[in-house]
Amino acid sequence: LTATRPLCVPPPSRPMMPPTSPISPPSADLVRRLGRIDQFGPKRQASLQEAFKTEAELCKATEKDLRSVAKIGPGLAKVLYGVIATGEFPPSKWRGEARVAMWNTRTQKKVSTRSLPTEEGAEAWLEKRPHCERYTGQDMTLRGPNLVSDASVMGEADYLMHCGQAGSAEELARLDQTLADHKLARRVVAVAASGGSSSAPAAPPGSSLFDAVSQAARRLEQEISQNEIQSAAISAVSRRCVDPITGRAQRKSPSRVAIIDDDDDDDDAPPTPTALLAAASVLLSRPIWVFTGAASEKNVLLVNPKHMPRTVEPLRLAEFGGSYHALVPDDEAAAAAERAEAVVSSDPEVLADAEEALLAADETQLPDLKDDLETSLKDTVTTISETERWSKENIPEKLDLSSYSEPLEGYRRRLVDGAGLDAVCLGDNGVGKSTLVDVAIYNTLEDDNAYKPRLDQGYVLEAVNKLFSTAEADPPTLAQLIADKTLLSSKGTEVVVLEHDDAAAAEAGADIAQLENDFRSYAESPGHMRPSFKKAHFLLPTGRDDHATTAIHTFVRYGGGVHMLVSKYTVAELKQQAFLFVAIRRELGDDDPEDIENEKQKDELKEAWHTFLKVTQGQTTDLPELSDELPAADELPESWSEVKVCDAVLKLTSSPHTLYCGEGRSLHHDRKQIHEVLETMNDDERLER
Repeated sequence: LTATRPLCVPPPSRPMMPPTSPISPPSADLVRRLGRIDQFGPKRQASLQEAFKTEAELCKATEKDLRSVAKIGPGLAKVLYGVIATGEFPPSKWRGEARVAMWNTRTQKKVSTRSLPTEEGAEAWLEKRPHCERYTGQDMTLRGPNLVSDASVMGEADYLMHCGQAGSAEELARLDQTLADHKLARRVVAVAASGGSSSAPAAPPGSSLFDAVSQAARRLEQEISQNEIQSAAISAVSRRCVDPITGRAQRKSPSRVAIIDDDDDDDDAPPTPTALLAAASVLLSRPIWVFTGAASEKNVLLVNPKHMPRTVEPLRLAEFGGSYHALVPDDEAAAAAERAEAVVSSDPEVLADAEEALLAADETQLPDLKDDLETSLKDTVTTISETERWSKENIPEKLDLSSYSEPLEGYRRRLVDGAGLDAVCLGDNGVGKSTLVDVAIYNTLEDDNAYKPRLDQGYVLEAVNKLFSTAEADPPTLAQLIADKTLLSSKGTEVVVLEHDDAAAAEAGADIAQLENDFRSYAESPGHMRPSFKKAHFLLPTGRDDHATTAIHTFVRYGGGVHMLVSKYTVAELKQQAFLFVAIRRELGDDDPEDIENEKQKDELKEAWHTFLKVTQGQTTDLPELSDELPAADELPESWSEVKVCDAVLKLTSSPHTLYCGEGRSLHHDRKQIHEVLETMNDDERLER
């Protein structure tokens, strides 16, 4: 090739057209030649080859087409398009000495480039690191229950072509080998296959796609029937249509569903298995992996692998002869085999009996304790009623057991109808969790005029009652705590009384009056700006503009007096938290933290390092970045008990609890003072946080 000829070698008169041969060669050779491009390694090459099967397809690809390929970003797509069109390779960015790629057998990752040796020093480097070996493409062949190599991933078209065929003995052997390689086994399910051939080899009976998904979901404690999955999946697929011009699937609903059969000539064609699998994946919020006995190296279909976090365990299925099997890790399968023996029969009655017995023996989900408790309560109340009825007929004086039956019936009603005593708010930063709690507190505030008189009548704060819940002595009242702050010393609690100030109380009252006026104006005319708790300095530190808000774990309880009980970590707990960094640092070894591909793992390392510095040095400002040099592993403590806690942290944790309270003379002044304490404590640059 010359430096200016396109890599697809078109005729000179038609510079952008592919070869005119009726059968275009595979794209593998062209992709291999493109491997000279920086940042175009084996995984990206495999993705490109999967997307464009032949050289003709690859040569016709536009820059936009290349960008749509997995693992290929806009920059690389532009370079690839230019090289394919002109044959001119950009100069390599590498200017250093050649290094030998190494593989870390502990972390199952390639060693970072900065730590690699030259060829001359490779053997000496390996002698010092027995857990490493030369890299020979190990990451392309890794397999396990939660790991499928890129080389094994099959495309949707290949899967649809494969799953429509009858099973054979050879295919079953390949499937068993694939499952063994991934340490998986078929879950024992005794249901007659809905598809497949009568001439297929003997194998544990499979089931329909929806039943297999239901079985796999049940193992992961997602109780959903095959009918529910089937109706939801078909409904989701039916909401999609295909644009007759572009040939692309168009969504009629926001659900994320994979492309279905795009045959424009048959609008009534049934949805494809891949479309149904994608719909089921969305319904269950889990990826679905389907293992096959395909003759090709690419024998595993991944459904929605990138739309969900990698931490979400996938549903695993096996497809053979048109039927499906739920899969489990082989250690679970071995345990199940000890409890039950697989039944293979063509008799529907035998299969039905076996299914019921095997599913009962292989049940992995805990029973629904709420239903069990409701049943127990109903049975107990019924027994009490029968006892009363018996006493009326058999003894002179009827027994009155209503003091037992009525509370139990009340508990049952609360269990069935009530939402519980506690509510938990979950959501991203800034979504409004603290605001929601503030609204609930605001709507339940009593009148300020009733606050002081009630607290004067020997009121005991709720947190103090909690501290004395198991003590025989009476808990001190608020007035007694204000007079003597040492009354809670026996409970390991420091008391901080926030002093009353008339001017500050008047200002706090004006803040709440303005908030009430804002709510009224907004209700009467929604065009006004929405009310905010920021200016009113409400109970929780809501909506600070400069950084994250409620980072401290905060529990809010309904009470009669505004106060706050702060429970602190023990010194031992802080040592263990700090030691987490030591464990991560040792696992990292010689790898450069900047080379960690998973951003979540990077954040965990950075947070653990910062925690270590706060606990051991009291450092809260100018914290280092991962680009700075990490401390060497041999310089860190050997165990968590050897972590040295700095004096500032020891002083903060000298008492297990701190109780903050106002003097009980002004509701809104006490509330504002508690808010300011919590907001200060919540500051990133304070050790209290």
